Amino acid sequence: MNKFQSWLMANKNLLITSVVMCQVLVLSIGIINFPYIDDTGRQIDGNTDFARSYSRWGSEIGSWLVQGSRHLTDMGLWTHILSGFIVSVTGIIIVYSFHKKLSLLALTAAMLVGFNPWFLQNLSFRFDSPYMSLSLLFSVLPFLFWNKNKVLFLVISILSIFLMCNTYQASSGIYVVMVLALSLKQLLDNQSFIAVLKKAIVAMISYISAMFLYLIETKFNPEIATRGGMTTIASVKDIPKTILVNSQMYLSKITEQSTKLWILLFFILVIFFVLSTVLNAKVSPVKSFLYAVLFLFLGSILSYGVFLIFPEKLLLISPRYGYGFSFFCSFNYHAYFGKYF
Repeated sequence: MNKFQSWLMANKNLLITSVVMCQVLVLSIGIINFPYIDDTGRQIDGNTDFARSYSRWGSEIGSWLVQGSRHLTDMGLWTHILSGFIVSVTGIIIVYSFHKKLSLLALTAAMLVGFNPWFLQNLSFRFDSPYMSLSLLFSVLPFLFWNKNKVLFLVISILSIFLMCNTYQASSGIYVVMVLALSLKQLLDNQSFIAVLKKAIVAMISYISAMFLYLIETKFNPEIATRGGMTTIASVKDIPKTILVNSQMYLSKITEQSTKLWILLFFILVIFFVLSTVLNAKVSPVKSFLYAVLFLFLGSILSYGVFLIFPEKLLLISPRYGYGFSFFCSFNYHAYFGKYF
């Protein structure tokens, strides 16, 4: 039995509790039985349309397997149950990746990755939600191998990121922020800067390689070209300007969509995170403070993922394109603060 399996068995009661909590939350949405946006069309004609319209072959093939057919029918609460289970597994992997200590608070923080105001829109889809949830799982799956052989981590990362793109591309910032958070954790534990940098470079190579493979895949789909700015990447010379404009829009829109209470809680989390980092790190206070600030700056922006280089401001179209920020908030807890609570 490997370490992960042993950890699962040792903490099975808490893990079962987290799965049940996820099911209660997701079923409270499912029992409304409301066909949400694309659901109406799928109920009427039964078409999957994931691959042709969105180049999401993972969702396409996944829907055939779940449905047992290439013609979709409404499966009631089953898709929501499946989505809740996937989100709970995603949270469990996050907790295990950051620290072996398990608590109900840690699991609750991990559940924010799926049960936050931005991703709740995704969970409302009766047909699409399991595959959108899978994109979360694929984004964090490689980190079970973060401390393993670099080649193994590289290969699994490329495969997982490619599958993430083929299920829901809005999750593209999750892998990046998790690399930043785990790198921060190792730096604060006084691990070699060069060793941490090498691992981050391996992750970067994995990410770029997978995105390049997915870009090639989309070139074989003529439908993508008809979707306008939603699938268009900025030209090379315009990328810096596009990143700057999208970063400002992203953080501004997230703030606008948040209540004053949420904003207050976020700043309290950030303050506790920085204080915990400076007071408990195994490196000097100056270093730990700089590392924490750099993580907060990069993580908050890069959580938007590849949409940073899209001329189309997707978050202005729909809030669900901004759920990467909730991962950033959750990782604030897990990266260092969470090891004490």
